Amino acid sequence: MVVLNIDGQAEKLKGAMTEEHTLDERPRTPETGNGIRYRFRKVLRLTAGNHKVFVAVPDDDVAVEVEIRLEDGTRSELVLEPVYATWKRFGKRGPNFYSHLTRVRLLMNGKLQ
Repeated sequence: MVVLNIDGQAEKLKGAMTEEHTLDERPRTPETGNGIRYRFRKVLRLTAGNHKVFVAVPDDDVAVEVEIRLEDGTRSELVLEPVYATWKRFGKRGPNFYSHLTRVRLLMNGKLQ
């Protein structure tokens, strides 16, 4: 579950769960194999101007707050990108999906907020 709060208006969003199986030529890549992906989607109508956005994932004790600016007459997309704890082995790093979510990055129209 994700909690989305925009300008003091909060809403809980449940993710649509899909199973996935990914393949990678590199051995022992953590992204390879069976897994679960959650997709959260909510269409909102907001006025042009600045808005405070707060996103929390209570189960992982993760929260982020940013201010976004919406232009009049435009359509914008806010994407939440999960960031996981990392592993390090033989000098290489990668996400550790067996661990937990460490933070969330917010991208507004493809740009990091």
